[in-house]
Amino acid sequence: MSKNKKFGWIEGEMWEKSPFTLGDFIKQRKRWLQGILLVVHDHRLPLRVRLGLGIALYSWVTLPITSLNVVLAPLCPIPLHWTLNFLINYVGAVNIYLYIIGAVRSFSLVRLGYAHFTLRIIGTLATIPFVVMCEIAAVLWGLFSDKGKFYVVDKQLKSPVNI
Repeated sequence: MSKNKKFGWIEGEMWEKSPFTLGDFIKQRKRWLQGILLVVHDHRLPLRVRLGLGIALYSWVTLPITSLNVVLAPLCPIPLHWTLNFLINYVGAVNIYLYIIGAVRSFSLVRLGYAHFTLRIIGTLATIPFVVMCEIAAVLWGLFSDKGKFYVVDKQLKSPVNI
């Protein structure tokens, strides 16, 4: 890399603790969005480094508009250019695919069995509309709030109280 700085990759999966509250979830997503915005718009980084991340970022930033399209398209059918339709559907399909993969990787088929595993996957997929609404809130909050503040999500479990 440039300026004699090196980095390496560690092979493997990272299991991150989820936020414990809905507010923390939205604050976490807001922080991610604001951090990625700062990286993508930092002109000190070469364009080749920022390009892929920028594409992912702006597909995320357009989530409020593309999600609104799901509701409005059946109510007010307006013909769109095929490229716009393709992009909206592609971004939606990739996000749903990644959500499904995340759900499948979160549960153990061997431990749960087919029936319980399937029910958990279906239950997780049923939360997609709610999660999309939370993501939209985080995107709007992240775009229109101060990008200099940093909120650390508390992921520490408190010791159980024995009674």
